[in-house]
Amino acid sequence: MNDAMLSQMNVNILSKTWQWLAVLGFTVGLCSLSSGVQAQANQEFRQWLAEQQSRFSAFRDQHDADFARWLDEQWVSFDTFVQQPPAAEPKPEAAPTWVEPELTPQPPVITTPEPPAIVAPTPAPVTPTPAAPPSGQRMTLRYEGLSAELRVNQPLQGRLPTRVDERAIADYWQVMSAWRGAEEVGRLVAELARRNHLNTYDQLLVMHSFAGQIVERAEAQTLLTWYLAVRQGMQVRVGYDNDSVYLLVATRQSQYNVPYVTYQGVRFYAFSPQGQYPLGQITSYSEQHRRASSFVELLPHPALNVGGTWTLKPVTVDMFGTDEQFQLPVNDALVSHLERYPQLSLQDYFAQPMPLPMRDVLREQLQPRLRGMSLFEQASYLLRFAQFVTGYKTDQEQFGQENYQHPIESFANGYNDCEDRALIYALLVRDLLRVDVVALYFPGHVATAIQLPPRSGLGSTQVGGATFYWADPSYLHAPLGRLIPQVEGRAPQIIGVP
Repeated sequence: MNDAMLSQMNVNILSKTWQWLAVLGFTVGLCSLSSGVQAQANQEFRQWLAEQQSRFSAFRDQHDADFARWLDEQWVSFDTFVQQPPAAEPKPEAAPTWVEPELTPQPPVITTPEPPAIVAPTPAPVTPTPAAPPSGQRMTLRYEGLSAELRVNQPLQGRLPTRVDERAIADYWQVMSAWRGAEEVGRLVAELARRNHLNTYDQLLVMHSFAGQIVERAEAQTLLTWYLAVRQGMQVRVGYDNDSVYLLVATRQSQYNVPYVTYQGVRFYAFSPQGQYPLGQITSYSEQHRRASSFVELLPHPALNVGGTWTLKPVTVDMFGTDEQFQLPVNDALVSHLERYPQLSLQDYFAQPMPLPMRDVLREQLQPRLRGMSLFEQASYLLRFAQFVTGYKTDQEQFGQENYQHPIESFANGYNDCEDRALIYALLVRDLLRVDVVALYFPGHVATAIQLPPRSGLGSTQVGGATFYWADPSYLHAPLGRLIPQVEGRAPQIIGVP
């Protein structure tokens, strides 16, 4: 408690004390009240003083106290908006097939040994120093393959009325401010994040899952997640409409197809792993908690670990007329986790590295095959791999809507379309060949282009004065320098890949 807070509290208490003394003096002056009545008045005063001290000490600092006051004041209405992906033409129902005018030399096919078994990154047991004695309430935090226990000395308090509005939310914050269990939860989540490379969006999903394990109503789960996220310093808000209460999150990356409100120039996106979003207007408070200032990160760390078991999925790939056997690394827990992520821009997907266990297993299989080839042959080999390692299905056919997939999702599903194939190829080229590659965006199609030594007769795009040769993983059997007929001759938007 700082000096300003103590000063204000002393002023309030002194003012109230003079009021009580005036009442008591008036009572004595009239000589009309018994000593028992005076004793009762003294007892009421002591009770009031204890209540004021308890109410003030419930807040951890001035920011919490200010925020509680703001929640009691004016709330405002916000319009929700939805950012749509760039307009696109219909994608090809089936992947086009390149018909070679004549046979071309085949790159050498090198037999590779069986890839080693994947060693999953096992989460280390989380045993933070308990802030509460062993007699406290034991809780278990579970998320996908992660699990950790904590002890909370103070039971969770605070029940919501049937209808959640600003009064209910303000009261909830007031009650939760006295719950010291949030500190134990925060320390545990921070330790999980450190050990397992969780970004802040991963941590938000963990806290949301934990909240759902200890409260029953969806509204209570949302409000508890909100409170815990504020305590972690995340830039979040909460709002409500006639139907429900919503957690609103300011993310570092833009989201598509997710409603958002704008507060002081910052977009706050609705957070809902179940996909239940607000429509129209929602009501939220007019100020922001001073500590809730950090943008939430949506790019996964390459060493992200949510537990689960890594397995090998065997596939047969047509490599220039020869069937070759590969084993694709898949982790169902990681796939399930990534499916809870919102849709981001293509730029953000192409900026993400592969998960390290996935990268290592693909390296073990592909590097021996690439050995002895020229750079052009290596790029051609990886292009053929990206063309046939999965089947082709449009997002509309698979999901009923546009849905960009991480490579591990593509491997688990067994099907993907143009942007997913382009992403797989770009990541492989970046990791194995160490050359620059960009994505080529057309309405209705995504391909790639790779920087290689000059070669005549191949389609290319100029990027920053350098020549990048086309590589289209959705054009089956097509060599470098070719794009599907639907887009050839059109100018693409260049999406840089770091």
